[in-house]
Amino acid sequence: MAIRKIELENGFTCKIDEDIKDDMEILEALAAADENALKMGAVVSMVLGEDQKKALYEHLRGKNGRVKATEVTAAVAAIFDALGDDAKN
Repeated sequence: MAIRKIELENGFTCKIDEDIKDDMEILEALAAADENALKMGAVVSMVLGEDQKKALYEHLRGKNGRVKATEVTAAVAAIFDALGDDAKN
């Protein structure tokens, strides 16, 4: 298990297990989230774990107290981009 520290352009920093890029359950969850956005929360939990998920939500929380789903989805995509091209397949 190789852990990589990733800093996203939005300033959020997380530690990710590089093995997620070859995890079939995560890939299936991503595919399901493409069809049903309500499943993205499960993907975020699988990728970040609950503590980092909470930290991401706090990082993205707007002045109105809401966390935009589009920003969460963009953050997950950026994490996979940071893991490299082989994580996109």
